[in-house]
Amino acid sequence: MPSKTGKLAPFDGQLTMSRLKYACDADKSVLLNNFETRGWIPVSPDDDWNFYWANVQSIRNIFSVECGYRLTDDQVVNHFPNHVELTRKDLMVKNIKRYRKDLDKEGNPLADKDETGRYIHLDFIPQTFMLPADYNLFVEEFRKNPNTTWIMKPCGKARGIGIFLVNKLSQLKKWSRDSKTSNFTPPTSKDTYVISKYIDNPLLIGWKKGAISNDRHCFECYGYDVIIDDNLKPWLIEVNASPSLTSTTSSDRIMKYKLMNDVINIVIPPGQPPDVRWNKVPSKDALGNFDLLYDEDLAQQDQLTLDPRNKLGPGIGLRGPRDMKGRPSPATWK
Repeated sequence: MPSKTGKLAPFDGQLTMSRLKYACDADKSVLLNNFETRGWIPVSPDDDWNFYWANVQSIRNIFSVECGYRLTDDQVVNHFPNHVELTRKDLMVKNIKRYRKDLDKEGNPLADKDETGRYIHLDFIPQTFMLPADYNLFVEEFRKNPNTTWIMKPCGKARGIGIFLVNKLSQLKKWSRDSKTSNFTPPTSKDTYVISKYIDNPLLIGWKKGAISNDRHCFECYGYDVIIDDNLKPWLIEVNASPSLTSTTSSDRIMKYKLMNDVINIVIPPGQPPDVRWNKVPSKDALGNFDLLYDEDLAQQDQLTLDPRNKLGPGIGLRGPRDMKGRPSPATWK
């Protein structure tokens, strides 16, 4: 966290890389070795720092209303304050479903469906329900395909805790006040579960990581759990805010060290001090093994260029350019 006084040394624009101070909640060699290689100075989270690899609880404290701290221009942290919108199981599903509906309302071709009503481009998560809220919908779907296996996960837990498989409705009795009426006791956030169709034909399990940065004080290194079935179709299972950085083999350690090196180079380009005021899109050479999928700044520039109010090109609304049929085209993806 920032200093106990609530104040930080003023940013003078002259911070050199050798003076950069870092705090780290994780005692992981793939992180610490990267910091040491750069000549960064280790400090306590309670001291003045420029780069903080924080755990989720520390991020909650930093951005809490009670804390009263405000990050300065030369401070960067490794989590967004609202990262749970993607990393909490029920919120991830809820936001993906909302995204689908929004695109569908806009007539966006990304929301096109096939003759069976399935999304062509957005069918990348298994069919999922929230319990207890969607219990009746789940029962209806279960009875259509009674031989299907489902996997049930608590929304407020991680690392496989509380997960089990379901292939009979009777197995849900412990979450039901009365198995005949499907009335559930009022849930808390910890009591909420997601139940998804179990991918019983996996080809392999893939664990991918991706770096995201848009809030200029924050970035994320998410861990994506992806299962590829025997039809080579990928399914997004969940997203982890704190993917494991523990190394089990020398190859694993080298891979994760290089991953962290690429992440840090994107967030703080080599030879530059942290400064949220400059453009954080790194050069192609600084991307390492990452591919730039979406450039938010470029998309905003495209909107300004094509907005009819600027008299510079064809019309574009706030939700993206439109094709000749009046449908919005996909966003500015690379």
